[in-house]
Amino acid sequence: MYRPIKIISDDMILSSWDSHKTLGGVAHELGISCGRVAKALSSAGVIINDTHKKILELYAETKSVNEIAAFLKLNPQVIQTYLPRIRPAYGKPNRTTNALRIAKHRTHNKL
Repeated sequence: MYRPIKIISDDMILSSWDSHKTLGGVAHELGISCGRVAKALSSAGVIINDTHKKILELYAETKSVNEIAAFLKLNPQVIQTYLPRIRPAYGKPNRTTNALRIAKHRTHNKL
């Protein structure tokens, strides 16, 4: 049996968040995963809980996903879920060590 794919926009997630205020409530209402809800909310600048706030603070300090996961004793996939979709570009002043290494490599290897 054919089931049409249901397109869920971030605006729909934000609207549902306004009424539910729980990841599970939004996910259940819209028929999507809690991870998808968390990613959409984080990308829209919504702070979901204290853990999310701490993850964003550590990420702003240029900590890597693995460093944050180790510090908070969480799975790196959980950390990824709570980070926004849009992250600072390599040209920003708060670049990580890895971003600096990549930029140096790219500059060195330009033709």
